[in-house]
Amino acid sequence: MKLNTECITKNSRFWKEVNALVKEAFPPEEDLSYLFFLAIDPLCRSMGYGSRAIETLREKYPDKKQVFSCHI
Repeated sequence: MKLNTECITKNSRFWKEVNALVKEAFPPEEDLSYLFFLAIDPLCRSMGYGSRAIETLREKYPDKKQVFSCHI
């Protein structure tokens, strides 16, 4: 199987299809909380700051499903 990737923007030929898919997959009534970027100073890594930041968001939005984007 071959997988192709493409950056989708408002000018993309697939914008309408992708936008409809996002609305179907993540309807507003699902009440989600997203975390897209979290950066910790290199000198403070492995000290629990990232975990504490995520926990703070969970405490702030306890009734929402949490969605985290992770880049490894």
